[in-house]
Amino acid sequence: MNRLIARIKEKQVFPVLIAILLAATLAIAGLSPVAHAAYPEKGKTIQIIVPFSPGGSTDVQTRIIAEFMAKDLGVNIEVIDKPGAGSQLGLTQLATSKPDGYTIGTTNNPTTMGVYMMPSRKATFNRSSFEPIGLFVFDPETIAVKSDGPYKTFKDFIDAAKAKPRTIKATTNGMFSDDHMSIVVVQKAMGVKFAVVHFDGSAEEVVALLGGKTDAAFMGMGATLAQTKAGTMRHLAIMDEVSPVPGTPSLKELGIDFVMGSSRGLSAPKGTPQEAIKALEASLGRAMKDPTVVQKITGMGTPIKYLKAADYAKFWENMEKQLAPTIDMMQVDQGIEVKKEEKK
Repeated sequence: MNRLIARIKEKQVFPVLIAILLAATLAIAGLSPVAHAAYPEKGKTIQIIVPFSPGGSTDVQTRIIAEFMAKDLGVNIEVIDKPGAGSQLGLTQLATSKPDGYTIGTTNNPTTMGVYMMPSRKATFNRSSFEPIGLFVFDPETIAVKSDGPYKTFKDFIDAAKAKPRTIKATTNGMFSDDHMSIVVVQKAMGVKFAVVHFDGSAEEVVALLGGKTDAAFMGMGATLAQTKAGTMRHLAIMDEVSPVPGTPSLKELGIDFVMGSSRGLSAPKGTPQEAIKALEASLGRAMKDPTVVQKITGMGTPIKYLKAADYAKFWENMEKQLAPTIDMMQVDQGIEVKKEEKK
């Protein structure tokens, strides 16, 4: 009888000991005996931070993509506009968010670079603070005016600026943004000075221009499409290699060798699990092939430029090198001394 009891106890205890040892081994290896739910977990919400005001091209295009990705991934996706300080507020929130794949954001370049490459802005993030997910469009920069305004050509606009320095009001969607970069390049090339007005998004630029409160808007072409189609606004110049608008010259045609536009992509905070990055990258890639998404974005006058995560990272790094001199020009334009040790 005693031997039988001992055998029963042995059969009960031995499996328990094995289970304990297995759990301990997994814990040491940094694993869990319980499988983690696959990303994204059903019932959880992914937030996309847009560092600009509602209604602009970045906001609208992000929402188009978010709608597709929500259905594609089977989860709710919420777009949150966080404008302010030329996109710095929203980018700071993105960079400091929990890196779990449930907070990502739209990173526009060169605007994002213009924040962290300037020591005077005291940004708490840099390029390495973000995990690129993918690039989705390139929106060429334009100089837009009211159709019934006094400026019919780029020459008219420049002549007025030369005649009345610092009085012709030209707007941007944020200080040190791609709009601002375009203004300082045109000012230097043409020997003029505008009265520069900075907003927190292109939608505000449109309202100010159509309301007659400003003279010209430096902005992405996509933000002007509805107005140019309606005949209330027109372009004086487009900053692409070749102008996509018949009858409107590129800056290169006007003698200024400069190409500028907003490269819009999705990024996550540094440290976001690669499982999440790959899932989001794949979903964005599917969005860029979806006929409805393509039609909606290109219908805004914005060419799609899709790059996967690794290629987007290289694209970003190359743009940093190319535009460093222009970023220095913006600082000088604002009366900020550029020291050699500050350059990156």
